[in-house]
Amino acid sequence: MANITFCGTSGGNVGLPRCDVKMNTPIAVIFAPRDAKISKSDADDLIALIKAKSKDDSSLLRWYPVVGIEQITDSSEEPVTGNLAATGYTEKLRDGATIYLFEYPARLCKAKALKQFDQWDGGVCVISNDKKLWGRVTADGSLAPYLPSSVAVYGGGFNDGQNVITSKLQINFGQQGQFIEESGFFGFEEDDDISGLTGLQNLVIAATGTNKFSVTTKCDRVNLFDLYADELADVDLWKVTKASDGSAVTVSAATKNATTKDFTVTFTAPTVKYYVSLAAVSDLEAKGIVGYESGRLTVNP
Repeated sequence: MANITFCGTSGGNVGLPRCDVKMNTPIAVIFAPRDAKISKSDADDLIALIKAKSKDDSSLLRWYPVVGIEQITDSSEEPVTGNLAATGYTEKLRDGATIYLFEYPARLCKAKALKQFDQWDGGVCVISNDKKLWGRVTADGSLAPYLPSSVAVYGGGFNDGQNVITSKLQINFGQQGQFIEESGFFGFEEDDDISGLTGLQNLVIAATGTNKFSVTTKCDRVNLFDLYADELADVDLWKVTKASDGSAVTVSAATKNATTKDFTVTFTAPTVKYYVSLAAVSDLEAKGIVGYESGRLTVNP
């Protein structure tokens, strides 16, 4: 009996479900830790989950949503092929890369925020305009971020009077075959407000006198005294720590100064280098100061 070998029969089935979704137009990306994961139960209130993750006290665990993509360019590569000129033989050598260029209208603070993610080595999720969160589907049915091979941020600057200037975010999602094979999504609720995924603003603490400090936003220098004078006059929201070992220095009082729009913080100043900052993101939010993270002032006596 002849020994018949069947070659080339390892293709997959091509039957399709009733609902076969498109990967629609991106309107936002979320920078997330590489090992982040959203379970099916987490996805029951996806918007609340992302808002909570974007305010995590730890910057290493935090998610960073960047909403407002206005233009997308598909810069993906064609598959790489090779040939033998003598015979005309051709074969596919590897997949091309999946590369997208996302553009945001150039604004100074937005450009500065984006620039922090140049050469980002973490994960990335994408939100499409039909309210789907896209990422990699894991073996247990959870959704994890894509793991891009490169992230490049550039653009912005002065308007030239002829063209819309944009901040550009280019993401290489890796080989096309793997990108398509792994992609999946969880859906937001119809009434979820994607534009509300704004992330945190950085705060700057500055010395204005002996044990006196102002609090302003880092980019546009808005004085938080005008917004949260009463809330920031709270002894529990001010932290003083020694630089040498991180030990806390007791703060006994915090009072507002309406004339100078700053705060007097009462503590015994160390004789060695120390830091002054506000409390953690969650502590600020508990006091009604929502959407901010404090930097720290270094004091060298």
